[in-house]
Amino acid sequence: MKRFKARLIHTVQTISHFEHKVWNIVVLLTLVFAAFSIQSFTEAKLNPDIVSANVSGHASMAMEAFPLSSTYHIKPVHSEYGGYYIAPGEGDIPIFSFEISSYEDVLLLKRLQLAVHGTVDNDMFVHAKLYEGEEKIATTRIQENIFSFKHFTSVLKQGMRKVYTVKLTLNDTAKPGSRFYVEIENPYGLELTKQNRPLYSLNDYPIRGDYVTVVGYGQ
Repeated sequence: MKRFKARLIHTVQTISHFEHKVWNIVVLLTLVFAAFSIQSFTEAKLNPDIVSANVSGHASMAMEAFPLSSTYHIKPVHSEYGGYYIAPGEGDIPIFSFEISSYEDVLLLKRLQLAVHGTVDNDMFVHAKLYEGEEKIATTRIQENIFSFKHFTSVLKQGMRKVYTVKLTLNDTAKPGSRFYVEIENPYGLELTKQNRPLYSLNDYPIRGDYVTVVGYGQ
């Protein structure tokens, strides 16, 4: 009888221990799933490529991370000469243009970031200016091959189309023969908002400008 009781107690303890382990496993799996969901949501907010992949596949938390909009369109405006040309020391020469069309909403453009690609040295640039039509709205200097325009607001009303142009000033030490282009690399390259909420158009990027060639006088 005593042996039977001892075995019974051992069996109950074993079952209890097993149930405790199973409960711990269930809790652990729940925490892992929650952590993965949070990470996926965070990555979706920070990485437009993830959002693009999710949007093309199925609805997910990435869809909620981005209030996607098709009520506007962004596209480059290409040079009528097939490219842009600027000489050392020249100022306010157009090197990139793009247009935004708002179909249904009042939109605010508040920031623009342009990446520079090519055979360039940051010291060759003095500054760049952003124009809305003929009006200058922002000025910036290059940092690590990036022109970042901030502290401005451009309003696009319903049914409005606006052209934006970047004009560049070069140092007189810029080397003739240098070639480069600028582009808006991804949706985070500009801040476009509707009622203080950011909008992203994932299919438009990169928005690449025509090549810019540094030429020497008399060439």
